[in-house]
This record gives sequence, C-alpha cells and structure tokens, in this order.
Amino acid sequence: MKTFVVVLSVALVLFADAQVRTEYTVDASQPASRRFRIEMRVYGAEGESTTLSIPAWCPGWYIIQRYEQGLSNFSANDANGEALSVTQSGLRSWRVANKSETFTLTYDVAARELGYGFFKCYLGPASGFINGPSAFLYVDGGLNAPSEVKLRLPQDWASVSGMAPGETPNSYRAVNYDELVDCPIEIGLFRLESFIIDGVRFEMCVTGSLTPEQRAEWRRELEFVSKTAMQIMGGAPFRRYLYIIHAIGPADFANFYGGLEHMNSTVLNFSVGHSIAGLAAHELFHAWNVKRIRPKVLGPFDYSKEVRTENLWFAEGVTEYYARLILSRSGLETEEQFLSGLAADIAELQNNRARSRVTLADSSLKVWETGDSSGFGGLNYYNKGMIVGFLMDVKLRTLSDNKKSLDDVMKLLMQRHNPPKPGYDEDGILKAYSEIAGQDMASFYNKLIRSTDELPYDEVLKPFGLELVRSGRAYQLKRMADLNERQSLHIVDWAKNANARPDDR
Repeated sequence: MKTFVVVLSVALVLFADAQVRTEYTVDASQPASRRFRIEMRVYGAEGESTTLSIPAWCPGWYIIQRYEQGLSNFSANDANGEALSVTQSGLRSWRVANKSETFTLTYDVAARELGYGFFKCYLGPASGFINGPSAFLYVDGGLNAPSEVKLRLPQDWASVSGMAPGETPNSYRAVNYDELVDCPIEIGLFRLESFIIDGVRFEMCVTGSLTPEQRAEWRRELEFVSKTAMQIMGGAPFRRYLYIIHAIGPADFANFYGGLEHMNSTVLNFSVGHSIAGLAAHELFHAWNVKRIRPKVLGPFDYSKEVRTENLWFAEGVTEYYARLILSRSGLETEEQFLSGLAADIAELQNNRARSRVTLADSSLKVWETGDSSGFGGLNYYNKGMIVGFLMDVKLRTLSDNKKSLDDVMKLLMQRHNPPKPGYDEDGILKAYSEIAGQDMASFYNKLIRSTDELPYDEVLKPFGLELVRSGRAYQLKRMADLNERQSLHIVDWAKNANARPDDR
C-alpha cells in the first residue's frame, strides 16, 4: 500500500491583543507503529515562553483521564530550526522557551486503544481514530480560537468527522477548541452511507465487519430513531449528523461497549449481531440534552480539572428515559416491551440499598470521586435518573390532563440554553419544570432529587392509569384493570405519540 503523511492544520486565535495561529501535523504514515507523530506549529506567541496542555478529561465521561501518559518524545524548534528547551511544567502541561513568535512542538501520541478507538486514539492496518482530547494540546488561554484541519491519508483511505468541511478534500474547520475536540475523526477503509429526514442529512460510518443484512438492519433502526427524536424535539439543531460505528466482533467485544455523545455526531462501540437502536437513541438525544441543554459547567469547558454538577442524573438518566420513549414511539418496541423495560429498571433501583443512603444530586455531584462515570456511593444516576424522568413526565401529564409533558420542559430548556446561550444553573431544571406545570413543583422535585425517601410510585402512577406490582425482587408495570377511557388514551399518547415511520419523511 502506498502511504502518505496525515496532516492536520489548526489555526487558533488566542488573545484579544495578538493574532496567534497553530497548525497540527499528524503523521499516520506508519500504521504498524501504533502511534501518531504530531507536529504543532505555533505562530504569533507572546513572551519568553508558552505553556501548552492536554485535557484532564473527556466531555461526556466524568473520570479524570491520564492522557499525558500517552504522550512522549517531546522536542521543540524555533523558526530557524534551532532547538528550544521543553520542560514539563505540570502533570499535563509543558512549557516551551520559545523567545520568538513562532515555534514548533513535536510529540508522539499512542494510538493503541482496543476496539478501533474511543476515549483515546487508534491506528491500525485499515483504520484510525483521533479522539481530540487525547491528541491535541492547546495553548493556555487559547480555547476560543477557530481551527482548520487538513488530512493526508494512505492510498484508498478516507476521512469523516462532524466538523464542517474545509476548502480542500479531507479538510475541516472548527470555530474553537471545544468544537475541535468535540468532533472525532475517523480515517481508513470504512463504509459510509447516508439518509435524509426532513432535510437533515444523517450519515452512518461503519468500521469493522458487518454482513449486508446487519448493515441494512442497523440503518433501518437509525432511520426510525432519528425520525422520532426529531419529532419529539420539534426538529434538529443540526443540518448533518454522523454516526461513527465501531462494529466489534464476539472475540473482542469485551474491550468496550458504549457510546459517546458529540454536538453533531456520536461514536458507538457496539457488538455485531445485536440491535443498535437503544444505544443510538441515547447518544442521539444527547445532541439536545447535555450538548445543548446543559449545566453551565458543561460548556464552555474547563479541561484542566474536574467540573461538578448535581444534574448529571438529568444529563444521563433523563436522556436514557427518552431513549426508551424513542424506541416505543418509533414502533421499534411494543407498549408491553416499553413497560417491561421500565419495570426492570425500577427493580434494579428498588433492590439497591444505596438508594436509602445517597441522593440523586450527590450521586451526580460526587461521581468524580469514584472512577466510575455512572454515580457515587453505589447509586447509578443513569438508573435512578431514568426512573425520575419517567415520574416527572407522568406527573406533568396528570396535572395537565395530558396537555403538558416532559417534552415541553425539554423544549423550554432548549429555547433558553441552546448555545451560544449559557447553560442552566443548578435549579434551572426545577424552574422550567415548575413553569410548565403552572405551579411550584419544588417539594415534589426535591423529594426525587435531593432526598433518600422512597420514590412516590403509587402517588404518581395510579392517577395516570398505571400500577406497579411487586413480586419478591421483581416488579411489573402495567395498565390498571379499571382504566377509564381518558386514562387509556393518555397512556397511548404517552407511549406512542410522535410515532415515526421513515416512510413519513
């Protein structure tokens, strides 16, 4: 195979009183080396030295990453090629004694992550993956800068990313560092196909081995999921969305399973032979909830340290609730499957003693102390947050005779916090929830979020027409036997409205 050097150029404006530009050159010409060689050229730097840092964490995964451990072989030169001193000035920072406006920092990035890459970089014989936070250093003080990315690839390789295309093939543009590292880059011999829904282009990029039948099934599921999510939220906040799928075979499926959200793309590490709809629905809905509807600390980001909020239950748990709704409303699940799934999650929570020790707010706020991005103290905020979202939705529907729902809360939050508007404060969800309810919901909300009291299942579910039945450690969620016609219609509307068939587009 004939190979070429991969080149990424990134231009950054760092300070109000100076024009600073940075170019990254990423050499992927030796896939067998399992590393990228990065040349970072900085123009217009001020002062006697410049500090550059690698992020401490990856947005969407609330664990301190050790990206600095994947960096090595640092060297620097001035514009004339003279060697410059490079010293490590902190755990994740390096200082270059540049003494001039232009210098070049060169370093290696390990690209050995299993499963084609996810939180880190990957480079193999037929594909590569660039996770921005693990690869791109930033000049301290330069996060608000626009970026341009250019790629040179081995023969027959292609590239794809959520970034806007540049002026030349295999080039991209980002408005700032947040966008640059929010848009992972897939390179290699992948398969790319697309579909259009209501004027929005969705792309499915698959790395790995899939049968034609499996590929067609995943595409069908993505069409249903995409259509329904847009219907729920009244349209899409993007004109193009990219599903990057790493199809993991049975032998290496244990490497990692899951997805990571981005503004207009997602990376899904998933097992062949299984439905991808649930994971895709969760990550796609994140394009609204957490990437746009977000706590203030989750964009713009501070990459240098952990950022804390008590609302990760909403970011993740409520997103999972909407993933369940998307499957039901799209017709990919029956009402019975939908209710059975909710009952299984309730059983998981009710059989977890941590629910009586840890509040949902604390599970979110203290997650950084666990090394497990799912909650603190044994309380999983995906699990309880999903159930709380369900109860909040049903409560609103009952109070309003089904005229209002959690959908309206999401749309209101989107209206208020879609960037460049700032994220919500810690009580922002309660404020929007009370506004849609038409009354102060603080007592109900605090019982769910800031208390270890048992969740008010019967109080919320029975007026809506649902009952929760316990049998040992198992639970069943079903329609009440004596439903009236109005309750029956409300349940159908809740589980099946926004029924999205791809043929409707």
